[in-house]
Amino acid sequence: MNAYCIALLIRTLKDCSNKKETYYKEKGKALYNLKKYREAIKCFDEALKINPHYITAKKYKESAEEKLKEEEKLKKIKELKEFAEDYKKQKDYKEAIKCYEEILELNPKDHNTWNSEGILHFKLEEYEEALNCFNEALKIKPDDETILKNKEVVEKKLNTPKQEKSTSRKISNIDESKFPYLKVLKERYENLEYINTGGCAEVWKAINKETNEVRALKVYKPDQRIENSFYNELDVWKNLHHENIVKIYGYHRRGYPFFIEMELCDMSLKEYVKEYKPNLKKIIYIMYKICEGLKYAHSKEIFNTDLKLENILMKNGEPKVTDWGAAPTNKGIGIILTPSYAAPEQLNRGRLDHRTDIWQIGVMLYYLTTGKYPFGTSKKDINKSITHDPIEPMKLNKNIPKKLNDIILKCLKNFCHNLKKI
Repeated sequence: MNAYCIALLIRTLKDCSNKKETYYKEKGKALYNLKKYREAIKCFDEALKINPHYITAKKYKESAEEKLKEEEKLKKIKELKEFAEDYKKQKDYKEAIKCYEEILELNPKDHNTWNSEGILHFKLEEYEEALNCFNEALKIKPDDETILKNKEVVEKKLNTPKQEKSTSRKISNIDESKFPYLKVLKERYENLEYINTGGCAEVWKAINKETNEVRALKVYKPDQRIENSFYNELDVWKNLHHENIVKIYGYHRRGYPFFIEMELCDMSLKEYVKEYKPNLKKIIYIMYKICEGLKYAHSKEIFNTDLKLENILMKNGEPKVTDWGAAPTNKGIGIILTPSYAAPEQLNRGRLDHRTDIWQIGVMLYYLTTGKYPFGTSKKDINKSITHDPIEPMKLNKNIPKKLNDIILKCLKNFCHNLKKI
């Protein structure tokens, strides 16, 4: 009798166990059909805890894991495509290309992404890379007319001799009487186009006849004080080689005109902000890259001390520091300042160093995130406010995170609370 009861009990327990594992399997199957793969996997796990050899539950679990993996991959691709579109709107083609490269790691058979990446390489004049992208796209979709046309255009660019490229450029109408130094420039450059005038120099776009490369020329005005600034700037700038500092390719320092041949950029950061209205993430990226360039300069004991939106140039969405004429040297060059960006030591004719650049980084960050200067724009405004801490950025823009708010205020930490009136 006892043996019979025990056998009955064992069979009853086994039936209950089978029902429970079946329950979890069926629940998981229902969730699977609803495409709730994460919850389905949990149910199949419960069924397999009860019966590790439950083949049906195991197969469903494996399938759900594959589906979940694919779902997450598609979600990631969608996010990357959105990021790429944002970068393209801001003309930050390099960052957009990085997004496309990540997409292609996830899905190498996406011909549209290969084509999109190729277009951006073309815009950056990276024709070999562009051609490779279009070829990869055509391997997947050989008859796509758009991609075939794109490939044809880039092949024409690759087969165009450099001489043809330069002769196709139109020469701007220039009143040469206003710029007597043009005769000297034309000995080395062609297709001169006037860009703008700054406080101490005029900037031109031109093609170097020897290299056939498009460059910018910074031509200094005929003034003894400006001439001294030119020598100071050249001596400092020619020793700086960093991706976030505008490159120098040549210069003319023996007799007027004094000029520097440098990398041609798209626009100033001030113009970039006005045109593209970058979001907070892009602003942080731009300022980070500027700091990378300054970190390199500071490692050589070189300090810009004239940082402002106008002195940051943008090229393909990347910032580059320019104008090093205010850098303090042993030649005794006078202090150059813009009141709204001026650090306390500049206003007091004190010693300038890395802290001056940090202050000006803080001013730029403050302006880019709030649309306002922390201490005003005139000497009168600054005289009243610089001895006090500025309004917290996050009070002017609620989207500024606390950590960024604190960084900005730390840059603007005033160690000279006993400042004299300006």
